[in-house]
Amino acid sequence: MALPFHCTSLVIWQNQTYMRRLISLLLCLLLAGPLQAGEVLNLPAPSELSGVKREMKTAGFWISRNPLPDQIIMKPVEITKFNARTRGAGLIEDIAGFPATYDGVKLKSEIAHVIDELKGRKLFQQDSSRIDESFYDSIAGNIALEFMPATVDVRFGFITRTADERVLPTMLALNAQPGDVDFDELQNSSLEIGTPVAVLYATQDGRWLLVHDTFASGWVEAERVALVPQAELKAHLKHKTFAIVVAPKADVYLDNKMTKHLAAVKMGTRFALKNSAGQVAEILLPERQADGTAHIVSGFIAREDVSLGYLPYTIRAVYRQSFKMLHTPYGWGDMYGEQDCSRFLQMIFASFGIDLPRNSASQAKIGRSVAEFKPNLPMDKKIAAILTSSPGLTLLQMKGHIMLYLGEVNGQPFVIHDIWAYHEKGPDGKDRLRLLNRVTVSDLELGKGTEKKSLLERIVSVREIVPDKR
Repeated sequence: MALPFHCTSLVIWQNQTYMRRLISLLLCLLLAGPLQAGEVLNLPAPSELSGVKREMKTAGFWISRNPLPDQIIMKPVEITKFNARTRGAGLIEDIAGFPATYDGVKLKSEIAHVIDELKGRKLFQQDSSRIDESFYDSIAGNIALEFMPATVDVRFGFITRTADERVLPTMLALNAQPGDVDFDELQNSSLEIGTPVAVLYATQDGRWLLVHDTFASGWVEAERVALVPQAELKAHLKHKTFAIVVAPKADVYLDNKMTKHLAAVKMGTRFALKNSAGQVAEILLPERQADGTAHIVSGFIAREDVSLGYLPYTIRAVYRQSFKMLHTPYGWGDMYGEQDCSRFLQMIFASFGIDLPRNSASQAKIGRSVAEFKPNLPMDKKIAAILTSSPGLTLLQMKGHIMLYLGEVNGQPFVIHDIWAYHEKGPDGKDRLRLLNRVTVSDLELGKGTEKKSLLERIVSVREIVPDKR
């Protein structure tokens, strides 16, 4: 039986003495039962990380340290050009302009490659049993690549309910290690209501659709997609007024009294706007009809949770959006309705109309390069390079993780990032995990002295989300 993380909530969230935290942890262990063979106890991280003062955990602290917090970094026309360059680099898609046909031979090869790659890995179900070849045979049978046409006619649609985007057409979770249930290897991302998609293929049972969205591709449940002609999709996306969700999450309702709840949507979600009188904004939502096609209906959202149009891209606004997310839980690939490190950044910058790619490696290819670090570069030179970048506008990337640079205190860089855990040396001299599982402020010393190395040691690139002057 795995140790449930919610048992350590008091340990994580409250500023307690060491003894009280230890007592809370022991109580949780007693409630959870004894650890089974092979299970690992991840210790909770302290509520306040070393080097982080309580005032650093507010947007105002960092705003006050910036001489020009309200200067416009990019105007709307510059943001449009910025996004166009990202699309031109092949890092995001324009679904409204997606081709009407797709190479079926290429698509067949892409799907087969994914299945073969997964077959070559050791993956486990949540009961810790290893997945076998019959699982993939069943999936392949439902996909039925032998029926793939040489040329695929692309259909278009909208997501009508929050949808998990999966690597394979199944909701079965697969883990790289037994019991590693917070990391489903088949979870690619999640899609919010109103997300436009290009539909390339369907499983034989009709339950799953292979889609491309702006940032990624994968399988979504067909019942969460409403089909629409491409011309109507374009017209809906070009609606002259729109609202952007600026709260960490916002509830969407089907009535103006906001009692018939539909879903919660993430920061950065965009909706066509019909009316914004009073305390409620009326938005336009795609609804799936019985025949699978889309019908546009009204939805309602609290006016305080949205901005009418994008927020102005200023350092103050970036800090404010970032710190709205402080302490929100981590979710690998948007598991549990949360967000991971790259989605955290994506949500922040979507508030300004800036389209960041979905994963950290791709995010590290956009914007203006400040530095690319070679292995074994002295740490003082890394710090010096980071300190030359723009606080609040700079992404620090390492393999598998990405962070937003906040600024420096006493010559030390600080970041805000969504992180699951970090390594530290235990009393026995071996590395152990400290569970954070949230958006947090930290310096770059986390992990120092471990085999994994510190955040600073692992950073490989520094990129500013600013206009490219080329």
